[in-house]
Amino acid sequence: MLEVERDGVRITLTRREGAGRPLLIVPGVMADAAAWQPVVDALEVAGPVYVLNRRGRRPSGELGADCSVRTEIDDLDHVVEEIITAEGAQRGLDLFGWSFGGLVALEAAARRPSAMHSLTLYEPVVRPFGRRAPRAVGSRPGR
Repeated sequence: MLEVERDGVRITLTRREGAGRPLLIVPGVMADAAAWQPVVDALEVAGPVYVLNRRGRRPSGELGADCSVRTEIDDLDHVVEEIITAEGAQRGLDLFGWSFGGLVALEAAARRPSAMHSLTLYEPVVRPFGRRAPRAVGSRPGR
C-alpha cells in the first residue's frame, strides 16, 4: 500500500510491480482498490499498475464536509504527479477511469493532457458535470 497526502488527507494506492509506463486505475463511487484486484491480476501490461483508493474509501482519509468533484480531480492531479515523479514517467502514464472515476479521470486529463499517455473511460459519468472535458482532451496536439 502506497500513500500520498494532499491538504492533510491521506490518499492510498495499491501498486503491482512492473517495468515501463505506469497504469493508474480510478474506481467508481462504490469501489476501491480491493474490488479491482482481480482485474489487476488479469491485466497483461508490463508497467506498474496503481489503483487509487479515493477519499472515503479505506484506508484513505475521510471525504470531509467540503469534498466535491473538484476535490477529487485535484486529488487525482496530485496522485498523477506523484506517480510520474516516482516512476520517472516523463512521457506520461496510462489513465483508466470507471463510472464516477471516469469523470474524475476525464477532467484530470483535460487539465493536464501532457501527463497522460492514454486515457480510457469505461461508463463515465459525464453529464451534467464534464461537458467541456471531451473537447479539451480531443484538441490535444498530436492526437
